[in-house]
Amino acid sequence: MISSTQVFALATIFLLGSWIILTPSSRITKQDAWIGSLLLGLPACGYALLLSAVKDLYPGENLIGLSRKAFGQRIGSILAVFWLWFPLHLAALVLNNLTSLLMYQIYPTASAITLSLPLIIVIAYSAALGPEVIARFALILLPLIIAGLLAIYGLAIPLFDAHHLFPLLEASTGDFLRQGLAGFSFPFAEMILLFPFLAHAPKDRSLLRPLLSAVILSTLLFALRDMIAIAVFGQAEVDTLLFPLFSVVLHEELGIFLDRLDVAFIPVFFFSSLIKGMICFYSFIEHLTDWLGAKERSLLIPPAALLTVGLSLFVYEHLLDVFDFANKAYALYLLPWALGFPLGALILRYRKKVKPSQS
Repeated sequence: MISSTQVFALATIFLLGSWIILTPSSRITKQDAWIGSLLLGLPACGYALLLSAVKDLYPGENLIGLSRKAFGQRIGSILAVFWLWFPLHLAALVLNNLTSLLMYQIYPTASAITLSLPLIIVIAYSAALGPEVIARFALILLPLIIAGLLAIYGLAIPLFDAHHLFPLLEASTGDFLRQGLAGFSFPFAEMILLFPFLAHAPKDRSLLRPLLSAVILSTLLFALRDMIAIAVFGQAEVDTLLFPLFSVVLHEELGIFLDRLDVAFIPVFFFSSLIKGMICFYSFIEHLTDWLGAKERSLLIPPAALLTVGLSLFVYEHLLDVFDFANKAYALYLLPWALGFPLGALILRYRKKVKPSQS
């Protein structure tokens, strides 16, 4: 059984995941990107409310079971195919981001395959251990990740140039809406992949509070990240950096002797992305097991792990391809499913409840 506190830890690290290390949304709203990130918290809280309501109406169901119960056995099984593909795709993207970080910043001479294989072994082993183990691992690491991020933010204050943040509110309403669409789809709409873990939470307990808390905390950390990166480098230079927050760490110093803090802070980036990869991969394995009607998920894990590595290596050859996909097509790719699917399930459940009472 997964507790509410563990749900909070899972959701927070899942949202931080690869998002905390990637480029801010300053290409759209320029120096106002941090304001746009704050505004994103409003629709994100609404989405947490939607997921919590669906979980309460379909207790103990992952996305495969939810699809079949809401839309019927035949149509639900067809719709559920997307929930086989998407967690696999996202796990490959997270693995690609993580290996790119290690290659660009730590192991420049290593190849992607030599870094991907040990990572996918750890991720696959976590899926074999089950969701409770992943949840406990997230709960243990969450305080360290949050403390590390706050330390990075605090040590960046001497590097600030406040002039980089002005003029304020120069971006148009349309620019904020475009940033909001991209920012909501990545990472907030991805929270729907937490359903296999929510299914292991107590059926009679609402998860709205831990989900809302995770969204609010993550929103604040995202806004601070955008503000710090822009204040340190300026908006024009931030747009050229693959890992802006890690680049901030490379410029930070602590006293006279400690001028290589990247070694101390790399676990913050590494473990946040690793746990997100574990969540995505386990979501794929549980959904595949239910969809096939298999009794054991252990036999599915090795081929799924190899498939994830293959996708991470060959679908996106360069990290810039991931950025291009995320900025141009990701919202169109994900939002119809991430919003339409739970809304449809909610409406159908409500109609089924209303009809008996009317009769």
